[in-house]
Amino acid sequence: EEVIVMAKDLRPGRKKAMVLEDAELRSLRIPSTAHRGSLSPSKHSYLPTLQEQAREDRPQSIASRKGATEAPVEAEKKGGHALPETHVLTDLSADVLENVKAEFVENGGALNGEQFVRAMLRNLDGGSGKSQVSTTQESASPMRSASIRAAAVMDLFSHVDVHGESSVTWEDVSNYFIEQGMSGGDEFTVDSIKTYEVSQVKDVSKHETPVEKLVYLEQIDSLVCLSRGSRNFRLYDPKRCILKDTVPGHRGTVINCCYVDAWSQIATTAADMTICFWDSHLQLRNRLAAKDVQLCLQWDSVSRSLFS
Repeated sequence: EEVIVMAKDLRPGRKKAMVLEDAELRSLRIPSTAHRGSLSPSKHSYLPTLQEQAREDRPQSIASRKGATEAPVEAEKKGGHALPETHVLTDLSADVLENVKAEFVENGGALNGEQFVRAMLRNLDGGSGKSQVSTTQESASPMRSASIRAAAVMDLFSHVDVHGESSVTWEDVSNYFIEQGMSGGDEFTVDSIKTYEVSQVKDVSKHETPVEKLVYLEQIDSLVCLSRGSRNFRLYDPKRCILKDTVPGHRGTVINCCYVDAWSQIATTAADMTICFWDSHLQLRNRLAAKDVQLCLQWDSVSRSLFS
């Protein structure tokens, strides 16, 4: 019953109230600590962040507006948990986003409030497993958890539909996710959206000693593997984790490496107090002696210098 009651909040009367509320938001002037003057919301500004600030300064008559969706919100705030829409954001995965995007396409590129809530709940329940909301509400009933999630999705819709148009496009939704990450808030970061899973690709090559360091060289799309006590370094295909080459040549443990764009060479440093340079065929091209063991290497393309 709670889910049904909250769904009614997206009826025309509720939408009109949202339009009036957002109209007030667009006239806001928020002081900026980083720039002179103040910030005012626009379609491509960090309006979601400005909304959070505005809620604190909004007149009591608006702030005290009560609805079915606000009960879970207040409960979350009092409990010290993240804001409702954050629960939805942290449950997102690439598959969920792809499915939601497909529903936007099927509906002509835009979804109204009810369609958006149904699409999000359907895909979140099917693609994310146990949600963060249900984890933090272990003692709550299943209906209570479902109502909290529904309220969180409705809250997310109100954040995305900043102009009160009662519908959102996929561009609006994706821009909101990007802006939330760029705003750098404590409650939400880009990494909160990402879902990291164990890859099916595994390294099947034999290592005589533990791996000490992995360095990805984007210029040659290779992963350099440095092992403890090894005078050699290995190059792997990063996509398939297949060993491509084992390169000997140092007289001490290889410690670090980098890629030198100007010469198209790999630079390595080792405990033998030398820096070696290897060409595209992994042949030793040069060896520089140092007074001490060099622990770090970094090529700077601006000054065309190798720092160690």
